[in-house]
Amino acid sequence: MVMRMLRLGCLVAAAVSISACAANPDDGTEPELFPLDIGSIETVTVTRTGITAAAGKGMGIRCEKFSLSAAEAAAYFANAKRVLRRDYRSLVDWSPCYVRGQIQLTDGTRGTWSIHQYRGGVLQLDGRDDIYLYCPTCSAAGFDRPQD
Repeated sequence: MVMRMLRLGCLVAAAVSISACAANPDDGTEPELFPLDIGSIETVTVTRTGITAAAGKGMGIRCEKFSLSAAEAAAYFANAKRVLRRDYRSLVDWSPCYVRGQIQLTDGTRGTWSIHQYRGGVLQLDGRDDIYLYCPTCSAAGFDRPQD
């Protein structure tokens, strides 16, 4: 009886410990997300699709099929969050496949952007520092999940 209670106690303690770890979103494996706060967007255009980054070409990866429409890119910006540069480079999964485009805000600010297949992106607005993006909730058909 005592052994059964000890085993049960150990199982309960282990379950609480595991659930506490699983419930902690700040475990260092996901980037901290911040509001994008760039103002209102007037237009989003796609200028090039199916681009393979130089680092991916040596790996034999072909990205010709990766594309986003202007509407999908606009939806990305409506849902994307800003991330720190260091988090973008170390915590956001990288894909060599990306698309490029242009953006214009209602205040007249113009810029260029790139969005890669694993939902990361970079926004370069005139006169501002690069803005690093991540949209874990975006669901355009072209987006892919990294291989586990």
